[in-house]
Amino acid sequence: QGGTMAVSGHESITMTAGTQVINVRGSLDHGSIYMTAPSLLFDQATIRSRTNGDHDAGAITLTATHGSLTLSNESHLLTMTQGGRGHGGPIEVSASEEVRLSGGATLESGTTNIAEGNGGPIMVTAGTRITLTDPGTGLFSLTDTAGHGGSLTLQAPYVLLSNGAILSAAATGTGPAGRVAIRAGTSVTAHDSLITTQSAKSGGGQIEISATDTIRLVHSTIRSSVLDGAGGGGDIFIDPHAVILQNSHILAQAVLGAGGNITIVTPVFLADHASMVSASSQFGLSGTVNIQSPTSNLAGTAAVLPSSFRQSPTLFTGRCAARADSQTSSLVLAGRERMPSAPDGWMASPPELPEQPAHETAHTAPTTTQDPEAAVYTVPLRRLYPAGLLTWHFAESGLTACRS
Repeated sequence: QGGTMAVSGHESITMTAGTQVINVRGSLDHGSIYMTAPSLLFDQATIRSRTNGDHDAGAITLTATHGSLTLSNESHLLTMTQGGRGHGGPIEVSASEEVRLSGGATLESGTTNIAEGNGGPIMVTAGTRITLTDPGTGLFSLTDTAGHGGSLTLQAPYVLLSNGAILSAAATGTGPAGRVAIRAGTSVTAHDSLITTQSAKSGGGQIEISATDTIRLVHSTIRSSVLDGAGGGGDIFIDPHAVILQNSHILAQAVLGAGGNITIVTPVFLADHASMVSASSQFGLSGTVNIQSPTSNLAGTAAVLPSSFRQSPTLFTGRCAARADSQTSSLVLAGRERMPSAPDGWMASPPELPEQPAHETAHTAPTTTQDPEAAVYTVPLRRLYPAGLLTWHFAESGLTACRS
């Protein structure tokens, strides 16, 4: 009888430099592997749980209670059914903060060698973010027997796949491929990544992606397909607030069977000319594409930006006096210990000055004298705008295109 292995730490658990934990079950009861600590780090480390008989493989459960869980540099968690009727054990990975896989790290579940059991499910949960990055990094479910492929589930506020990351549920035998589900509290982003289910001789697995805010694909593909079998392609369901496709594809394909259906429910659906959403079958009935979005084209609501440049005199009117020739007089009043406002800077709020007595208020019109040319012009300080800067021109300059 196989025993259960439980490891816990008060600070962190680190496995590096080729460390391996292997749990192999034959015809006896299975054992599971549990690791719990505030944070977990696996660097070139492997944990395997395998069954060769009629009993299920043991579970692999990793929990980071107060921090992140990281798998890097080809670290692997693997559960496998090899022969017999036993099912693959589940893999459950969770962290209070981020779960991060990089450098070819993988979580894998599979059935092989005439096994009748199903592949084990893989579940990843994070309190802040799930990040999968680098080529070969990802979650993989594979069955080459009559068993069902294991499901893949990611759940976190933010889910990011980048730089060649993969989520794949595949079936090369007669069994159906597993299901892929991403549930994001805020957004899902995929850059140069692949989310796929495929089956050779049976039905393709379903793909479900939901987010309260945005699902954005950049040079990425979501695909459900049946290659050469008679089973139908798996359905794809996407339900966020907005879907943005940039040179990306959402495909439900089949060769002999019916193509899968694609359903996108979102207030905003935006796709560039290089993107495609298609449900097709080469020799069977094509699936349907249902995009339920009131906004799918911004061409009728977005204005075209002007192509001409703005004229500089209109942008630098506040500096006309400084650019004027020597024949132009000016008065510049600035606040103490401050620079004048720049043409592209923030405008200060107008100053609040107390009302002056009538006999002290500056005149705004020329005084009445017998000699009109002796009229004196004064400027009220209350007309300062923006605060701290006043420019008053007494002449025009044709060289600067400025007016008084």
